Amino acid sequence: MIFEHVAEAPESTRPAWVAGNVQIAIKHYSQLIRKYIVTDEKLIEACRLIYAKHRVALDLIIEHGQVSLVQEAAQRFLQETPELQLARGVNHSRVNVVANSWKDTPSFQVADTSRWGPTCPLMLWFRLDEKRSMLNLILEVGPVREDAKINRPNLVLSLRNEFGVSANKAMSDIYTRIKRYGKTLDTDDIDSVVNTMQKLWTEFGGSNRLKRIDTIVQEIVEPGQTLG
Repeated sequence: MIFEHVAEAPESTRPAWVAGNVQIAIKHYSQLIRKYIVTDEKLIEACRLIYAKHRVALDLIIEHGQVSLVQEAAQRFLQETPELQLARGVNHSRVNVVANSWKDTPSFQVADTSRWGPTCPLMLWFRLDEKRSMLNLILEVGPVREDAKINRPNLVLSLRNEFGVSANKAMSDIYTRIKRYGKTLDTDDIDSVVNTMQKLWTEFGGSNRLKRIDTIVQEIVEPGQTLG
């Protein structure tokens, strides 16, 4: 690279147009390239030797040992939020959660699980957008089975009313987002993601909001059933 050649050249041989402050900038740039982009040959050789010696173990770690940042953060968040639990349908950028009360109500387990993660048709999910350093918390109503006895449109309308969303908004028969919250991450590390999850949970309304949603769900399910 031309910057690197200029930075390494003896002072007497550097082009006259390269001023002192420019030389310093070029030197720092060259150091940055070496540190973060160009891998040292000795390091490459050391990695090759380690891989040759522990190939089977490293292949297994690569295949099975990777856990996404949002999944690790969710595990820590849920330890402090026992009223929620993980649900099916997670991936490297998303985790689904449901309230224990929703999951523990037999008459609310009417979701079409061929197109939905949880067995109940209501869930919260965190989505991490690493490129934008953004974390979202979304409340969504999913598809219900054809034999379901609950009134899905009434569930959607009642939840919209709870969150101040217009009742005239278009309603899908499969996926209907009720409310979305979003916050920018301070840094892209696990502590920042956990803290942001807690902030989004607080903005959502936490346990108090869950209790009001429980009341809505109770009014939708079969008469005589109670949540949790």
